[in-house]
Amino acid sequence: MQNNKETTALVWFKNDLRTHDNYSLSKAASENNRVIAVYFLDPRYFKKDGFGFIKTGKFRTQFLLETLSNLKDSLKKLNIPLLIFIEQPEDRILKLIKDFGIDRLYYQKEWTQEELISIKAVKNSIPITVKIHEIYDQFLYHPEDIAIEIKNIPQVFTAFRKKLEKYTSIRNINNVKKLPQNK
Repeated sequence: MQNNKETTALVWFKNDLRTHDNYSLSKAASENNRVIAVYFLDPRYFKKDGFGFIKTGKFRTQFLLETLSNLKDSLKKLNIPLLIFIEQPEDRILKLIKDFGIDRLYYQKEWTQEELISIKAVKNSIPITVKIHEIYDQFLYHPEDIAIEIKNIPQVFTAFRKKLEKYTSIRNINNVKKLPQNK
């Protein structure tokens, strides 16, 4: 831990329900004294969309619940509690920040419309004193590691892949270290 001040981090899990190579979780655990994890079963994902389809049906829901159970067990081994809520993140994160004295918020960077709306609502609801860490964590090659200018990206995927393999390395993400007992 680089810091003398006692800090508490909140890791907001969304689509990254794993611990062994989760950069957001690893960064939070290495930079803070205490880490709490949260996942939201957002009711919006269980409603019909404008086309009449349910985004999360019964089989996907069953898989999600099993995955959350595994995540909770994995986090417990790291002394990190996982809180699960059936509500929109923007309706609960501020309360978590107040209740647990959260200093920092870590989550996987997103770019799709529904996720961006939720993230923007969360950012607008929390105090500016909470440091936000949006982390790219779902690519084989991290965008910062690709040394190819946009204008030079090959039009054919095979040529692009070969350039990446030749000039770019895949980041080594260490396993998350076990934290001391959370209080």
